[in-house]
Amino acid sequence: MPPCLLNNSALRVLNLHRNNLTGTFQTHLGVSQCLQDQKEVLLELRNNLTYDSSLSTKLVQWNGSLDCCQWSGVKCDVKGHVSDLDLSSKSISGGINDSSSNLRVLSLSNAYLTGPFNSSAAKLRSLSVIRLDGNTFSSPFPKFFADFSNLQVLTMSSSDLFGVATAKLFQIKSLETVDLKNNRELQGSLPEFAPTGSLRSLLLSYTRISGNVSKTRGRLRMLSNLDLRACSFSGSIPNSVENLTQLVYFDLSISQFVGAVPSFAFLKKLTTINLRANRLTIMILSNNSLHGSIRDSLNGSSSPLESLELSINKLEGPIPSTSKISRLSDALQTKMKCLYILNFSRNALSGHIPSSVGNLQKLESLDLSFNNLSGQIPQQIASLTFLSFLNLSYNHLVGRIPQGSQMETFTESSYIGNDGLCGLR
Repeated sequence: MPPCLLNNSALRVLNLHRNNLTGTFQTHLGVSQCLQDQKEVLLELRNNLTYDSSLSTKLVQWNGSLDCCQWSGVKCDVKGHVSDLDLSSKSISGGINDSSSNLRVLSLSNAYLTGPFNSSAAKLRSLSVIRLDGNTFSSPFPKFFADFSNLQVLTMSSSDLFGVATAKLFQIKSLETVDLKNNRELQGSLPEFAPTGSLRSLLLSYTRISGNVSKTRGRLRMLSNLDLRACSFSGSIPNSVENLTQLVYFDLSISQFVGAVPSFAFLKKLTTINLRANRLTIMILSNNSLHGSIRDSLNGSSSPLESLELSINKLEGPIPSTSKISRLSDALQTKMKCLYILNFSRNALSGHIPSSVGNLQKLESLDLSFNNLSGQIPQQIASLTFLSFLNLSYNHLVGRIPQGSQMETFTESSYIGNDGLCGLR
């Protein structure tokens, strides 16, 4: 079979059924041969890089006498242009240039690359995937990436970048993943996102990117991972977050958000929420299928909570007490001292009701019904003079109901389903 037959770049189907062909069949059938200029560019790139030959095994194996499309870490398109270059974790140092203007995938993660970026890299406009995380560029963020209209994935986390990540970058319609986390001197602000955007992962934690998380963030209908932890964002968390129906991971911790937490009831795929260390005052996370235990991270708000509702979830374990979490007593006296609504009903909580609930002197409503709580009702509840609603029904509580003028206002419905209780007046 003549080799030239396989040089047809438009070839899609080749049927050689029932014939008497003889000779050697090319093993690289369907794989384009590298163009000579592409091979020369790659060899020039290798010569311009500094690398450890004992670690950079891919570069060492590049043989000028062989088809470069068969080289380790290299892939070509049907016309023989280099389309993918993967030299991740290969102990390389040096810069990035226009090694191939046809590149679609560039993977140089953890390759010991340093900056600054060569201006000729701006010619790599065919790139759809750029993975440069874990390097030490020590240089400004390359603004020309915002001009790569085909860009789908950009990961440059932990790369010692500074300067400004231009807002234009986040408006690329094809963009699916942006990971710039752990670049502590990187600044910028998020733009108004187009409703037709494809963004699925936005990871900006531990940067200096700032601003208000405006209502336009609700336009990111495809977003599944949002990590803005320890950034410089401020303002309230917009109610439009309920439009992010694909959201799985949501982390706005260690920030300057204030006010109420919006409802997550419509976010059925959500598995992780982290809002600690903000200035939130109202947290309503009812009916979200949350699971796990209630930990002291709930007290991570830097301002006093007014309402905490976690009803109709799948939470389990004990209600945190001073004997289990040493800092909770301080939290109950400071960060939760303004709490007037506490609702943990319809979960799977176990253990005793902590006596430290008596520190919540402004509490008006306490609902712990439909759990697996046991032991006695702490006498300290009787000191909550503003308490006007109490529901401890359907648990496993025992002993005498505490006495006090406020306790006398509650009826049997507050305690029903606890066969071991006595003393109801």
